Amino acid sequence: MDRQQRRPNPTMRDVARKAGISTATVSHFLNGTRQVSAATSQRILAVMRELNYRPNLLARSLRSRESRTVGLVISDISNPFFPEVARGCEDALAGYDYSLILCNTDEDPVKEDHYLSVLWSKQVDGILLVPTAGQHATLGRMLAAGLPVVYLDREVTAAPATAVMSQNREGAYEATRLLLERGHRQVAMITGKQGLSSTAERVAGYRDALADAGIEPVETWLRCGDSDERAAREATLALLVELPEVTAIFAANNTMTAGVLRALEQAGRRDTVEVAGFDDVGWFGLQLNPVVAVVQAAYDLGRIAAEELVALLKGGDRTPRTIRVPVEVSANEARAESRVMGGGA
Repeated sequence: MDRQQRRPNPTMRDVARKAGISTATVSHFLNGTRQVSAATSQRILAVMRELNYRPNLLARSLRSRESRTVGLVISDISNPFFPEVARGCEDALAGYDYSLILCNTDEDPVKEDHYLSVLWSKQVDGILLVPTAGQHATLGRMLAAGLPVVYLDREVTAAPATAVMSQNREGAYEATRLLLERGHRQVAMITGKQGLSSTAERVAGYRDALADAGIEPVETWLRCGDSDERAAREATLALLVELPEVTAIFAANNTMTAGVLRALEQAGRRDTVEVAGFDDVGWFGLQLNPVVAVVQAAYDLGRIAAEELVALLKGGDRTPRTIRVPVEVSANEARAESRVMGGGA
């Protein structure tokens, strides 16, 4: 059987010939390098649809040395915090005619290194990165080569670049302070993955609040939840067995808060232990919920980081700086009152 002949892809010259205009005019229309009249623009678009013409973006990027694409590397797509961050990034970049390529590392430094290499080979114009806890070999080479990078949610102090992060220390301080204000003196903390800047900052805020209250933290009050719901649940169950005197727990992110709440339910301690969580994923008003939540502006984090990257792409000052996005500490009054009154389902 004869092999079917593949029709050649239409070219810019084909579009120009069909539209009755010059190739240069089509080029100006596609690249935005010169004003093209509305009538001519409509004629070009109609011919492009008729011929099923698609511009060669790779060739265009080679000529302009711009791909108009940005890589976003996040650490956990299943965490509801990060899709909101990604939406903020995408909305901001779309306003500057950049497209977004999304990669998910699952907090694995090997996957992070792989995706950074892939994005670099695809000649993205810049990277928005939620870094893992690792060695960051490829990241270091990218920065040394001059590829613009902006950190999101966390930073890598060994590889300086502009970072957009929440007020981690301040939020953790305020959440812990509110638990102390409610009369708790044995306040434990389920911490995030070790080696992350956000984990270190939130632990520091927790310690600051205890110190200001005149309480010397017991090291066994701090348990690693590895930024994971299951690990946080297991850490909380062990904590409740070993230190039954603990009456409050501060969980350092939203997924770990869910793990803590489920552990309390499993251990029958819902009505004897109060919880503060870093970030709010809509527990308030539900049967299982924290008394206090640190609410991050996830969309704004993404939006601001994307705008910072665009500024770098436009030739802005590359001196690394840290931008802190404010948080709000929200108290679930209905839940708190039911606990004070001894209520609860």
